[in-house]
Parts: sequence; C-alpha cells; structure tokens
Amino acid sequence: MLASTGLNPLSMAFSFSPNPVSMCQPTIATFTIINPNNANVSGVSFSLNLPVNLKVHTSPAVDNRCGGAAQATAGSNLITLTGVGITSLQNCTLAVTLQANIPADYLLETNILSTQTLPSTVQSAVLTVSPLEGIFYVTNLSPSYTGVSGSLYKAILDATAYYSNTKPIPSIVFAIENVPERKITFLTTTASALIISRPVILDGWSQNDPEHNPTGCTPRGSYADPLVEISADAQNIMQYTLSISAADVTICGLRITGSNNIGSGAVRVLGDNAKLIGNALGVTSFGKAINGAYGVFVSGNNVQIGGDSPSERNYIAGKRNGVYVGSKSTADTASIIIKNNVFGMNSSLGATDTEFGVNILKSSYPYNILNTQISKNIFRLLKKDAVRISSDTPNNVFNNRISQNSIYGNGTSGIGLGINLANIDEAASTVTANDAGDADAGPNNLQNFPVISNPTYSGSNVTVPVDLGSFADGTFTLEFFGSTTKSASGYGEGEVYLGSATVNKSGSNSIFSPSVNNFSASKPWVTATATDATGNTSEFSEAKLATAGANTNIQLNIKLQRRLTNDFTHPSLQVRIKNSSCSALVTSGTLTGSSNAAGLATIALPANDYAALSDTTTYCVVMKADGFLAQSVNASNIKTAAVNFTNPSWIGDFFGDQKNKIQPADFSTLIAVKNLKATSAIITRIQDQIFRRAISADDLNTLKTNYQGFVAGSLVSPSVAVWP
Repeated sequence: MLASTGLNPLSMAFSFSPNPVSMCQPTIATFTIINPNNANVSGVSFSLNLPVNLKVHTSPAVDNRCGGAAQATAGSNLITLTGVGITSLQNCTLAVTLQANIPADYLLETNILSTQTLPSTVQSAVLTVSPLEGIFYVTNLSPSYTGVSGSLYKAILDATAYYSNTKPIPSIVFAIENVPERKITFLTTTASALIISRPVILDGWSQNDPEHNPTGCTPRGSYADPLVEISADAQNIMQYTLSISAADVTICGLRITGSNNIGSGAVRVLGDNAKLIGNALGVTSFGKAINGAYGVFVSGNNVQIGGDSPSERNYIAGKRNGVYVGSKSTADTASIIIKNNVFGMNSSLGATDTEFGVNILKSSYPYNILNTQISKNIFRLLKKDAVRISSDTPNNVFNNRISQNSIYGNGTSGIGLGINLANIDEAASTVTANDAGDADAGPNNLQNFPVISNPTYSGSNVTVPVDLGSFADGTFTLEFFGSTTKSASGYGEGEVYLGSATVNKSGSNSIFSPSVNNFSASKPWVTATATDATGNTSEFSEAKLATAGANTNIQLNIKLQRRLTNDFTHPSLQVRIKNSSCSALVTSGTLTGSSNAAGLATIALPANDYAALSDTTTYCVVMKADGFLAQSVNASNIKTAAVNFTNPSWIGDFFGDQKNKIQPADFSTLIAVKNLKATSAIITRIQDQIFRRAISADDLNTLKTNYQGFVAGSLVSPSVAVWP
C-alpha cells in the first residue's frame, strides 16, 4: 500500500570501485539509500536483477550497513534487501562485489520501496567492463560463417587477425546464457567445420565461470562434463569438426564430436605443441553415442593429450580409433604425450563402440613415428586392441613407451590384445612370439615380452619370477599388473598397475625375482611388460595366477652366553625390526625361552608380526638380551641387520686375558651392522670414538678374532638411535 503520510520517495546513489573495470576482474558496487524526510522510515526494500554476464563475485560478496536482510549469492545475478529502517535525513549502504567475464556497458536499474513513502522513480547507473587484450568471447550458438558478432566463428576470425609474434597467444572464452543446451552445430560440406590456423587458447572452462582465468585453460581440480558442445551435422560429409594446423594451440573444457561420416573425426592436430585437456572428444555426452570415426587424429610433434591432474583428463572415443597417431610426408612424428585419459569408457559413461584406444600407424610416408608416451590412461571395453602399434616397413616406429596404464575388458568383438605390436605380415590381434636374442625388426623393435612363472604373494607383496633369456643384453624396466581375469588370448591384460623393477640382463644373468607391493588377491592374474633403455615397450606377457606364498616366518639363530656359567636360560630377548637406516620401526617382538647346552637359541618370529616383511627389502634388526651377549646371528628374509648390545653383564669368557682391559661399559653403546646372509664376515672398520674409553690395538685384534663370522660392515656411531 502507498503511504498516506506524504513522505517523499527514497533515492539511491550508485558507485563502483573501480569503474571502468577489466573483464574477469572484481569491482565493488555500493548502493547508498537516502532518506530525504524529517521522519524515520521503515519497511525499506529493493530488488535488482543484474544484466546477463554480470554476476555476484564469490568473496567478499556482501557488506550490509543498512540492517535488514541482504541476499546476494555468489555466482547469481540477483541482489535483494528487505526489512530496512532508516533514520530521518540519514542514509545507509549495501556493498556487493560484482564481476563480468564479457566486456560491455552494464545498465543496473532498480526501484526503492517503503511502506511509509511513495515509491521512487527508477534508479540506475552504468558499469563499464573493458576488454582484456587478446581475449575474444562467444555469447551465442550461431554456426554462421558470415561473422555474426558473438559467434564462435567470429571469435576465431578475430583471434586469428589479432595474433602476431610480438603479442601473447589470444584466448577465446565462452559466456552463452539462457539456453538449456549449449550446442553449436556446423552445417557445411567442407573438409572441416573450423580451422585454427594461428596459435590460440579455446577455453571451454570459462563458460559460466566469470572468475576463471581467461588467459590459459587453468585446470579446476577435477574433471567436469563440458558445458559447451561443438559438433558437425549428423549427415555431413566433412572430415573433422575442428582442424588445428597452427602450432601452440590449446583446447580445454569442450565436448567436440564428429559427424556420422565414416571418415570424420572430432579433432585433427597437424600443428606442433598442441594441448588437448579436459575435453570429451568423439562422444556426444556421457551415456550417449559416438559420433565420428576418430576422437583425435594427430601427426604434429610435442602434442599433449591429457595431463597430470584429474581435470586435464580427456574422455575419448571414435568408431574406429580413440587417438590415431599417423606419419606425415615432411618429417618425423615425435614426442606425443597421451596421459591420464579414458578410452572406451564403461556402462555408466557409455561410448563403448570404439575399436582401438590408441592406434599408432606408420603409412607409406618415409618418416618415422617415435618417442610417444602412453601412460596412466584407462582402456576399457574396446572392441579390439587397447594400444596398437604397427608399420608398413620395419623399424620406422620405435621408442614408444607404454607405462602404468589400466587396460582390461577389451577385445569385446572377440579379437583384441591389451598391447599389440603388429608387424606388417601379422594376422590381426596376434601375440608376437619372442625370438632368441630379440633381433627381429618391427614396431617398437618388436621388443620381447618377459616370461613369468608362478608368482607368489603374501599380503600386498607379490614376487614374480621373470626369465629374460631371450632378450638382448641391456637394462630393462619391468612393469607388473594385476587383473580380475586374464585376456582371452592368455596374454595380459593389466587392470591395476602393481609396480616396477629395473634389471640388467647380461649373458646368462637373465633370471630375476622382483617383488612389488600393490597386489590384491581380488585381482590374482599377474602380467608384465618390458621396456628397454630407449623406451620400446613390449606386448603383455602371458598371464599367471598368483598363489599364496609359503610361510615366511623369520628364523633368528642367536647364540647366547651367560656370564661365567653354563646357565643358558634367558629371561627375554627383545627384537626390533626397523627400516634400513634404523630410524623407523616396522615391527617388534619379545621372545622368551632357553638355549641348548651349546648356548644356541633358535627362535621363529611370529608370522602375524612379520608377514609384511619383504625378502627384497633391506631391514635393520636391533636386539637386546639382558645379561647376555649375542655371539652369532643369522636369518632368512632379512638382508641387513644391526645388533645392539645394550647391557651385556660380562664378557670374560669371550676375551680371555683381555677381560681386564675391556669392561662391560665399553660395549654398552656398541652397534654393529651385519649382512645376515653372508657366509663369512670380518670387521672392516672400527672407530675408537664409539667406545667410552680408549681401546688398544690388542683390543681391536681380539674383537676381530672373537667376532669372526659375526660382525660385518661398519660400526655405527652411538649417536644413531636404534633402540628402542
């Protein structure tokens, strides 16, 4: 209701700090409500709908000095204030931080209402948002090639015209509002819908994100389904939706699909130094169909597809290939990184109709394909091979490393391998047999695969016997994988990466038994690959079923001597097993019992305490036997030990006439390092300063004589805290 008191309308003053402001930079809008009456007023309110592309910034969003209730949610375009009272001839302020990602003059308009005054006239102000140099924006879905303002095609034209070697690489950002589906579909019969011929950053992550860095495709922490789709007409004959012929092009945060034409694809990369990160390529959306034969066709150098962070992951599909790496007519194709992507997808993501995940194929061109890195990707439910490397001529495709991928459930068409080095005369998806000395020629030099047998596990540790007898001499990285089931071929696949070992095959030294520590009995089929020193990775080995290993209890044989008596009953022996530097405890136990008449006590450490210990890991063993000396020690499954004499009560029986020179206190800090599997050992270095008193040369000789076969390596300074 209008007030009957005749009070004058309230008014509002606007101010912006700063104004003008650059796009994607915040400004503080201050709304000052003025009461011109000689009377207090109550029930003051206003509501302001911000123009499209101008939104409330995240923090600080609101500073309310009017009281009442203010509402301005970060990311929204609505500001409200209700329930305010203003003293006569006074004013109050509401400050809200705003931000726009599109340059424009933004008109802000509102009415001030009150239950006691006449309504105000429309109050307004203009905020000017200036463009940043080298930033071009897309505000509509027009597929026109006539240069419609705000269209993607116009933005590409403007960015192309802007670029020069003296300017930064331009960025294209998206701010398409008020449409339920942001899909730009190009209708054309040309070879490609969009051609990028100059360096540019095409930043789909900028859509609906005014705070996003507009200059560099900055990852946002986790993958998000792209908000903008660029596609080709389903009946079109074009080859690629997006073709990159320039160097230094980055595409991020977009969904790009091909047409239904068998020769089409989502993206073709001919230029060098391109980056494709955080995209969905070749698939219309999660749970929907594949469009196009190729997700990505690439023949440029130093191309990055995916990356280290989860947000840089691409979801890639194509009816023929996810990523196709091809040779070119002018130079080698080299140094392509394919990392952390998803190929083939799964039931919740759809798009399981792809034949090959990554297909590297050298055609008739006379140049090589080399130094590709395919790592940490997921390949699942592909119809044929997860990774296929082939060539029409021997030794022109090499040094292509395949590492730490998750490859499983492929070959859904009935044929397919996890990794296929396909020689020119080889039948489709056929395991390439090893050859003596690995002298054959072909893709990745047809690197032989490891021959594994009878892997055994204990907890998460699995030991895999490996025979490299057919290999040429050299250094190899062996990678091990576990899978729920084995491939139909019997070779591979590799569902979970377990770890790696580097070995040196030299002559008859070709049998190894490395252990890795990421095994799970739920994925018991173990396979391996081998990669040589230059990066040629083999096919998968034959899969072998891991079985639980034999009891690996550690046996410590400790000879104990009671002082000057034949009483061999020992009240307790405390054992600490630590890491190799004796600085961190792995496990421990207290053992009791009696030794025999010869003073020898054989003690089995409980399996539940020591099952996690590895036969290939170096440990430090620290022992304390009150009232005893540990004269001899040996053990299985322990490589190195430190033996700590913390409180020997007497040493006379061991040193004869030296007993008056060496007192028990001299040994209270003695720590020795010993290889427990050595057949013989002598003291190699003794430092006087580790004893509390000076020790003569005779004393040293006595130690050497009496500790033959017992103490090896170097005595450790007592400053090393190994007990407890």
